[in-house]
Amino acid sequence: MTTESILLNHKASVVYSLPGTKRFNLIEDSIGTGSHFHFHPFDADLPDIILTGYAREVEATQISIDYDQLSPNATLATTKEEHQRMVKEAMRRIIETDLDKVVVSSTFFAPGKVQLAPALLSLREKHENAFVYAFFHPEAGLWMGASPEILVSGLPEGYTTVSLAGTRLYTDEPQPWGQKESLEQSIVTDYIKGQLKASGAEDIRIARPETVRYGEIEHLKSILRFRADNLQKVVQHLHPTPAVCGSPYQTARKTIEELENHARMWYTGYLGIETANSEAAFYVNLRCGQVFADGMLAYSGGGITFDSEPLNEWEETREKLYAFLSAFGNFKNLRENLH
Repeated sequence: MTTESILLNHKASVVYSLPGTKRFNLIEDSIGTGSHFHFHPFDADLPDIILTGYAREVEATQISIDYDQLSPNATLATTKEEHQRMVKEAMRRIIETDLDKVVVSSTFFAPGKVQLAPALLSLREKHENAFVYAFFHPEAGLWMGASPEILVSGLPEGYTTVSLAGTRLYTDEPQPWGQKESLEQSIVTDYIKGQLKASGAEDIRIARPETVRYGEIEHLKSILRFRADNLQKVVQHLHPTPAVCGSPYQTARKTIEELENHARMWYTGYLGIETANSEAAFYVNLRCGQVFADGMLAYSGGGITFDSEPLNEWEETREKLYAFLSAFGNFKNLRENLH
């Protein structure tokens, strides 16, 4: 392993660390063979970016940013009033139309220079079960994240996906989940099962929901295992799941386009590795943000159902943002600014 310094945003490249590991790998886009790193957007008008190259192990401390190559942020953060207005309108549509659930997202701008290497190490330490990454491409800019949600992982004879939904603050004493969170998670599970069947997947097995922790918040998660011969067909059927969009899909997507006052870009898209033998490690692009010269534009969202409480939904997005951004360490007065 070499120890040269690497300016990540000088070439289309990605540095990443898989869940449960401390190791970081680097892929720099090149002509030829190797693994494929996918960076797929949520917004349909943006490109599906694929880097091709061989992964090599690096130290996070080798990676840095050339700030002269970054532009300042120009996107306004979502206000509390705007978010609650979106939630109330989403609830009205759920009651009056065929919409069962929709995910409403918001943005937050954290001013201050991102120190890439310390941030990567802190995210890896704080979120050991997340996919941690920093990605740069001229068409997308520089993004960082620590996603807790698998889209597809494994080999053709044994792939895994997860149904992740429902959010609450972590407490030392285990508590039963409420009706709203349980319903939200069951909607996601049923949808994923149906999409797996439609993609031609076989031997689908669903584990019972369990509670998983992400920083100071926790979620409900069910693991689904299956076999499949066509990985890309599975991915196309799974993404976007109700956990990031809603149900039914077309109605939820139209609602998002009409309600949200910002472009999601690559937030709630998916990213990850695919090898030549169809081994996959794809993750939903959650707990992420775009790095600018003057700070980070971070994204967060939550599932809205008929019995949502608008203020609680706003607070949920704040807790998710804090769980992610607090790992960076250099965003002053973060807790106060989020609220």
